[in-house]
Amino acid sequence: SSSSSSSSSSSSIVTDEFSDAQVCSVCYGSAMDEGQTVQFNATETTCGKVDWALSMQRVKLDSDLCSTFQSTYRSQCCYDQCQLCLSTDANILDLRPDYLLEQGGYSATCGEVNAILSVNSKTDKLCVDAQAQLTDDCCYKQCKICENNGDISNDWYATVKYEGATTSCLGLDYMLRIRQVGQSTDDCKSIQATYENQCCYMTPDDQCQICEADGVLYDVIGTKTVTYERSSMTATCAVISDFFAKMESTDQECIAGKQTLFGQCCDLSSVVVLNDASTDASNPNSNTPGGSSSSGNNPNTNSPNGGNNLGGIGSGSDNGPNDIEPS
Repeated sequence: SSSSSSSSSSSSIVTDEFSDAQVCSVCYGSAMDEGQTVQFNATETTCGKVDWALSMQRVKLDSDLCSTFQSTYRSQCCYDQCQLCLSTDANILDLRPDYLLEQGGYSATCGEVNAILSVNSKTDKLCVDAQAQLTDDCCYKQCKICENNGDISNDWYATVKYEGATTSCLGLDYMLRIRQVGQSTDDCKSIQATYENQCCYMTPDDQCQICEADGVLYDVIGTKTVTYERSSMTATCAVISDFFAKMESTDQECIAGKQTLFGQCCDLSSVVVLNDASTDASNPNSNTPGGSSSSGNNPNTNSPNGGNNLGGIGSGSDNGPNDIEPS
């Protein structure tokens, strides 16, 4: 039971194995009023200092301690930013950042106006009025080659000819963004009619994933170049993964491809195992080199005192906001 308690308490801490994106933030997914004063352990501080303390002491985003901080301070510290191109049906339209607005002797680009509005809440009158008055000039729905049907995927790496030049469907999509081609325009409809058959395909019900094994999906090493002799293909693993994604997982070509490419294209370190492999038969790393024990991957085993404490956080099962001291 002591081992279980150690694992539970240490789960609040982020070790060096985790990226900054996985560190707790009070206002994760929304904006913060950093100067807003709040009470912490009977002391007045600011939302920014509370958030800074979480970052410095590296509390995990998905931990119970993080959830406690968020529920305690979110209503005081956080707000949904005003976004000029947020439509009435809550969809984000694309911004024309360089479009120049001129009104009453004042001029500014849509990008500048959007930046000014972003420090306001989406419910502020200034935000609501700006959206009503400026959306038509500043915002548009980006043309997408494969948007006409619901179960359609993009074949980004397919080669196509456009205006005499050879490019990929991804390059064609980039061109549409650079030119800010809107979805309902004649140019968009013409592009869709010309390239839909080359750039789009029906998504399989059970898509082939070359880096899936025993129900675990590993990351594709996208930039690595390999040769798949069965199809006489030399390309990056990202391109090859996209090629197989058009197939059903039960397709014989998919099965053969996974057997050949799994060891070449898949990052076996992309799944962090927290349970000891010797006691967990479902551990996907148990059958990989170095996978017989998860002690090297378990952040608990390398933490001082068995991972029970780091900077005063996570010292017990009753972790709460008072376990962190903003300086």
